[in-house]
Amino acid sequence: MWTSKGEGGLYDHYFDAAPGANTLDTCKDHCCHDPECKAIRFSPSAVDGPELQCLLYQRGLVAWSLERPLYEDYRVHLLDDADSAVLAEGASSSSSSPEEEDEGEDDDEEEVGMPWWDIRNLNMARVTSTGRHPDDHDAWPAHHCGCSLSHLTMWMEALRRGVQNLAVFESDGFLSCVQNWRVGGNASDFADLVTALPSRAPEDWHLIVLDKGEFGAEPGAPPVAAIRPASGGGNRSYSLIPWKGRGVAGAAAYMVSRRFLEWFPRDIQKHGFNMVDAWIGSRCSREPSNPSPINCYSILAQGHKAE
Repeated sequence: MWTSKGEGGLYDHYFDAAPGANTLDTCKDHCCHDPECKAIRFSPSAVDGPELQCLLYQRGLVAWSLERPLYEDYRVHLLDDADSAVLAEGASSSSSSPEEEDEGEDDDEEEVGMPWWDIRNLNMARVTSTGRHPDDHDAWPAHHCGCSLSHLTMWMEALRRGVQNLAVFESDGFLSCVQNWRVGGNASDFADLVTALPSRAPEDWHLIVLDKGEFGAEPGAPPVAAIRPASGGGNRSYSLIPWKGRGVAGAAAYMVSRRFLEWFPRDIQKHGFNMVDAWIGSRCSREPSNPSPINCYSILAQGHKAE
């Protein structure tokens, strides 16, 4: 899937960095889970600092130049057929790619009666003509498919049922998450918190993470609300703070509003869906590359500072 180049390099107009991606494989993983990413530039020694160790590029071969030398110990990797991928962006969603034509499955997929079930936007959901998960180089690992599609199906079912506010927990998400070292609260406050959050959050909220505290939060942003749960006898208080999500892994415990449930199908139809935690993080970010920003928040016990 990746091709190394011995000479030349990429221009500096990368669209994102992946903090914490301190190996080539994790850098590639970030790119593979971002539909905009066509290439990476990676330095194992982080000569530009850890925040710029893994850089993601939007335009693939279009950004490549033999006159742009690599420097220090950076390695550049391009997606195979990156030029074709760039051209495909402008094609109609109903058009078949060469890969689809080779597989001979595009007719079946185009007949699926779902308005936003598109091979490009929900690539992890592809199946072969025999109904099996494919093993080609574009296919996602099964555990990534299972994780992302589990969240997606819960959102779809909640939307169908008319749910107003939905709390989602993965297998490693627990009601005691508000007592972890990031949030610093008390587990007995959980029920009061999730009951109060929908009405205390700003009216236009989409998503509230329950287990991240300041990790991924907007540095220095003032709290938008304070909640003093009855379970604490008036002695415990929690702040609701803006959360931007980038660089955060995991989607173990969070809440979404009806506004989120009505928003996500249109976003997936237009911009695609990938690994659920990376997708949530990208949509919660306030970076220029975010095509469809949503309003996200996090809870933090007042006076708590994560070490």
